[in-house]
Amino acid sequence: MNGSRLVSDIGVPSTVSIRSVGDTNSTASPSLTTAPVPLPKGSKYAFAIAQGSRIILGNETASEIIASFPNEKPIIQLLTDKEAIYVIHSDGNIHAIDQSGKLLWQFRTSGFDEADPHSILTENALVTESDTGIIAIDLHSGKKIWSHQTLFPPHNLIYDNRSKVIITSLSFDGDTFGLGDSLHHHATDSVLCLTTAGVVKSRFGIPGDRIISNLCICGKGNNLVAFGYLHQPGGGDLRTIHAAVFSGIESGNPKKISDHELPYLPTQIASNGLMVFTGGFYGTGSSLESGIDAFAADDTMKLWQRRFTYPVVLPFAVSKTYLYFSLTFSAEAIAPAQSIFYTLDVTTGKTLGELPVTGAQSGFAIGIPMPIGESGFILADRNRSAIYFLKP
Repeated sequence: MNGSRLVSDIGVPSTVSIRSVGDTNSTASPSLTTAPVPLPKGSKYAFAIAQGSRIILGNETASEIIASFPNEKPIIQLLTDKEAIYVIHSDGNIHAIDQSGKLLWQFRTSGFDEADPHSILTENALVTESDTGIIAIDLHSGKKIWSHQTLFPPHNLIYDNRSKVIITSLSFDGDTFGLGDSLHHHATDSVLCLTTAGVVKSRFGIPGDRIISNLCICGKGNNLVAFGYLHQPGGGDLRTIHAAVFSGIESGNPKKISDHELPYLPTQIASNGLMVFTGGFYGTGSSLESGIDAFAADDTMKLWQRRFTYPVVLPFAVSKTYLYFSLTFSAEAIAPAQSIFYTLDVTTGKTLGELPVTGAQSGFAIGIPMPIGESGFILADRNRSAIYFLKP
């Protein structure tokens, strides 16, 4: 929940298998609408995923639909812990169910950004970004604990377990990529830090800048925050693209300790503590800049870079040893269409593995590669009810 996308050292995946899940005959919503999320150890199944308004639990050998909400809007995010599965609908409705499908509680907010839902779990609360601000809901009772109204839409909630604070970014107009006429010298995105009781601990603005990535906890002491942003100095037409690392956000004394200019939009940020990884793309006409860069978290050193001829779009995962991500090639370029799942060495950026995943014609559901314990990854197809299992 701290934005780092840190996973176990799973190794280099070299085999892939596929399993259909859910209602494959459904005409209303045949595709999966969330990325898979892990279930606690000891559960009958390994993962939960949503297909429209249905909840599916599964593993490598079996799956079943355990709950359905036929009168609700599609499910856009799932969260899990030992007690429940938390179901986030696009209209702001939230259900908590157990692994048998029994309803535990229900809560309704004012709605979410369907394209970019962000809800997280803290020790005792589900914290979510609604249209009007941030709301904390008690995990056991389903009742509101506190709310914080914001003038601009909040994005990119993370939870710093070390400092017990909730951090989010506030966008000037909600234009995530900020590439239109809305980015001006007077536009001030900001970073907001709240305690788990909903009390504002700090807030700082970055005048003329637009935050375009997730927020990510990083650093040797896990006390730094990294993100990508667009900068338009002095209100002119020139725009530069950056990734920066800040210290002191949780204490209310923010300080930029490093800043790196990039040729692409760094919409994806990950960290294994000592290193920060940025990824994304920027296309203009026939020109495309796409890549992944690695930086030292605690100083200004750039460690390595990789450039690609296809866009880096989906979130990647990182361990102490490996960086995991996928590139999707268009059907016009390769027949049959396929994605390539990459494993890179985090210290050098060199490719350790390229695993073709045939059939994922339009890529995978948005989410990091989900670990199956320490033995592999799960990826969900974007346009059909299929799960891919990737193993070393």
